[in-house]
Amino acid sequence: MHRKLIFASSIACVLLLSSCEPATRAKIEGGNPPVFSIWSGTGKLWMISIIEYIGDKSLKPSQRDHELWRIDADGTESAQYPSTIGKITYGIVPRGYHQSVPSAGAPPPLTPGKYYSYWIASENGMPARGDFEIRNGSALAATIQRPCYREESGKEIELPCGDSDVNR
Repeated sequence: MHRKLIFASSIACVLLLSSCEPATRAKIEGGNPPVFSIWSGTGKLWMISIIEYIGDKSLKPSQRDHELWRIDADGTESAQYPSTIGKITYGIVPRGYHQSVPSAGAPPPLTPGKYYSYWIASENGMPARGDFEIRNGSALAATIQRPCYREESGKEIELPCGDSDVNR
């Protein structure tokens, strides 16, 4: 009886784990404008966002990320799988998607010396996220040290990262 319970539990775990959507993964390549190559994830891509990080400490931590470019799927039928969409170039809207930010016109050019992040969300999977900078005409992976903070009485208080009650 005990062996049957262990066997049934093992099968249930395998089925549960195999039903999860793998995380979306992407890498940055190319020059300026950068190209994002989506190489993992089986769900349709819903949204792609490029954010500039502004390291100005006079701004609240929640105000230091500024969305420069965002595209969204036109609908569930127009969203595409990573294998179909392939690569996405900053500022070029793929078929089946529309630009949400900016609401009109081209996004601003990416500037050397500034830091940026990408966020690529798909159905049922964890989003792809990464930081990068433009250096010597190329888009290169980078790490942005964003502050951790908590809200208290309507104010944002920066904390050392690693505290348990921190917003990211």
